[in-house]
Amino acid sequence: MDVGISNARRLVRTELNYVENQSAMDGIKEAGMKYYRFSATLDRRTSATCRGHDGHVYPIGEYQPGSTAPPLHPNCRSTIAGSLYGPDKKKTGTRIARNDKGKTYYVPADMTYQQWYDKYIQPSMIPSGKGNWKTDDDDKIIVTQRIPALSHYRPSLKGTPNSVVEYTTMRGTQRNYALYDENGFIAVQIDYGNHGNSKQHPYGANGEHKHLWTW
Repeated sequence: MDVGISNARRLVRTELNYVENQSAMDGIKEAGMKYYRFSATLDRRTSATCRGHDGHVYPIGEYQPGSTAPPLHPNCRSTIAGSLYGPDKKKTGTRIARNDKGKTYYVPADMTYQQWYDKYIQPSMIPSGKGNWKTDDDDKIIVTQRIPALSHYRPSLKGTPNSVVEYTTMRGTQRNYALYDENGFIAVQIDYGNHGNSKQHPYGANGEHKHLWTW
């Protein structure tokens, strides 16, 4: 029952975001504007996908929900706003940001999510080891980034908060995962193999094991 209610809420929120942004686009066209600006929410809950789109200015002809306009994913909170000028014109004024307690404050309107994060969030970050890793309907953790198969890959010590990176080692034959905590520090590594050393990793059927990071 709880899963059904959660799915219903997610669907309603996502559809509402779609309708609100479509309505905004209709208004932008009626006003004769040629561009729109993608705006993500400036708080730590914002997805990596929306963070990357924040501040981008697109011609209205490129409006496409799920690609260049929200919703980009379930429960998306991003919005669009009309722009009289293209991407080379600096935006003036301010925009709203939120701290961890939900309190709002104002930052320059042309500040992107990454710039905001680097200035207001990153300096106070410390490893927590805790992450809000999303799961699918089968309760499996959802991978947020897949690294192309390489002969050798070492995950970064810092990444996107609450992200799950899938990569391979052993010339593409061993699957591994790196889980980053709520502050973007690597917290867990899960390796589906023994790295070619069964004596050092005598676990599971094929040497499966995990590493818990401490800082």
